[in-house]
Amino acid sequence: IQMDHLRVTVMELDEGSGVIIQTPGGSRFLVDAGKVDWRGTFDVGERTVAPVLLGQQIEHLDGVFITHLLPENVGGLAFILDNFTVGGIYVPFNPAILKSSRPFTEDDYGEIRGQSSRWRDVRQTVQAVEKIRSMVVKRKIPVMRLAEGAAILKGGGVQMDVLNPPKESAAQDGLGNRGLVLRITYGPHSILLAGDLDAVGSRALIDRYPDLRANFLLIPSHAAEGSFSEDFAKKVLPEYAAVQYRVAPFRRGDDGNPYAPEEIMSRYAALGAKVFRTDMHGAITVDAWADGRFTVTPMLSTPVAHAVEAPESESDTDVMERTLLKSEGTGL
Repeated sequence: IQMDHLRVTVMELDEGSGVIIQTPGGSRFLVDAGKVDWRGTFDVGERTVAPVLLGQQIEHLDGVFITHLLPENVGGLAFILDNFTVGGIYVPFNPAILKSSRPFTEDDYGEIRGQSSRWRDVRQTVQAVEKIRSMVVKRKIPVMRLAEGAAILKGGGVQMDVLNPPKESAAQDGLGNRGLVLRITYGPHSILLAGDLDAVGSRALIDRYPDLRANFLLIPSHAAEGSFSEDFAKKVLPEYAAVQYRVAPFRRGDDGNPYAPEEIMSRYAALGAKVFRTDMHGAITVDAWADGRFTVTPMLSTPVAHAVEAPESESDTDVMERTLLKSEGTGL
């Protein structure tokens, strides 16, 4: 479908990341593809991301962005690379990581991440990266490194700029703070995909880009603890904000209770933003037109009243049905 305007779809992928960008010039991009399944039995690319893309009649992607190599970002990418034509892959790290013929190991991942992680996350993420590498070689997909200052797209009135990572960054900055942050501008409107910045990374970003106002903000780091910066929120001052999230029994705060992003969401709301949460509102569709119109539409007009903790034993079919139902408004 040839779009007559800019559309950005924030998919409902539990606590995984995934965004589709469609421009009036005909370009199609995917940013991340959901979370690695630590059980190794559910491929979010096959079961959720691909059906959403096909529901929007997208079979070719001009580019795929990998925000960084965290489990929340790479779970479904191998399937997408193997079953869709892809013009290129854009990453914030050394492209050789995805192009090397040498086996990718847990030690390699530990060096990239710069910190320890749960065993199941490391093992499954390493396997996901190895599958992505296999698809890159098989399909001969170009891999390009990005850093701040790069302009990915200029055409059709749409501009997509890379604001992060800094050209100089170190492992101690944390993997999220070394990940991609993208700003999409169309006419008077801007959309900020803030990746997985924590509070330190968010403050560093506004130091480099003091004018960071955005109509729509994808809240950094899934509104995780330690990710909120008041200074950042006031600089961006979004009209709309969204967080990709799912309550899970194994995700708990420092007090031992299941972590939920309500506090961070309420702080954005206090600054005047209308805030959406994908586990309650489903997929979020952002539309911008050249004549100045700008809309943000949740798939569920009436949000789920309460986000219920899903058991770790939830079946693959349950996950697929839940995520597909909440993505229905994206074209399925």
